[in-house]
Amino acid sequence: MNAQQCELGKRYHNLSTTTARKNFVKQYATQYTQLARLPYFNLVDQIVINPMHNLFLGLVKMHFYNIWIQHKILHPNHELSTFHKILADFIVPGSCGKLPTDIEHKKALDAVKKQGKEVYEAEKVRISQEKLALVEAKKQEKLQTSVTKQAEKARLAAAKKVKVVQLKASKKCKSPGDEPQNEVNQPLPAAQLEEPEPALNEDDIKFSLHPDNPANFLKLCTSLHLLIKHKWTDRDIETADCLIQEYTTELIMLYGSVVIKPNRHFATHVGTCSWNFGPLHDFRTFLFECLNKVLKSYKTNNHANGEL
Repeated sequence: MNAQQCELGKRYHNLSTTTARKNFVKQYATQYTQLARLPYFNLVDQIVINPMHNLFLGLVKMHFYNIWIQHKILHPNHELSTFHKILADFIVPGSCGKLPTDIEHKKALDAVKKQGKEVYEAEKVRISQEKLALVEAKKQEKLQTSVTKQAEKARLAAAKKVKVVQLKASKKCKSPGDEPQNEVNQPLPAAQLEEPEPALNEDDIKFSLHPDNPANFLKLCTSLHLLIKHKWTDRDIETADCLIQEYTTELIMLYGSVVIKPNRHFATHVGTCSWNFGPLHDFRTFLFECLNKVLKSYKTNNHANGEL
């Protein structure tokens, strides 16, 4: 695998046009890296898969938002409202976001401030989205009511018009010597007696979630629970790896191959990564994020935002 990646990287590096490189990446999902020149570096076995970005943002967030929310599988007035009720009563552990006891160190306070800001921004976005969903729901309800009233008004006008035409026709058919005949009201068919069912609003459609999806998503949750443990056994790694493989395969059967992104492929290598480096609990790219922030703060000639 390492030799194959190095060879593909060289082929990418030798391409001269942007279009050719773009097509190459689309076909092989590989680019060139200077690390491939190191004789002791293995491009496959010595890469750490960051659990924060790959497992939580790459898998959980994409499953919940890109599949369930964007495809309107979870509806604001039903499943999402249930989630919001759960979150309203959710008790955050004391170790999450609490002020440090060592408040004299600026770095500790800065870390807490950053964490609090992230939580605030996320909550602000959630509230904004909830308000937009509520406004849209009221708008749809008002539109549906208006359409129903217009349809009822048109129906009454048409019925009145038909009645007037029938009355005129009956007057023309009557002669002066004819005795008025008793009209017999014919019963309407049952189909006409039943009131038409109102059109279902999009938010009123329940249970769009595939019946096999909860079990599928539970496999992902179980594997993550095993992978973020401080200590684990060989059996834990084997179980987590097996669950991720099953989760990804079943996801294709549920929603098609279009939902498979690179992060889902990377997740299938988390088991091997765990064998090589041990528990992933401390593998967070905080150092990289800090360096990235520092590099982006420098401005050189015609370069900014970390551009080399």
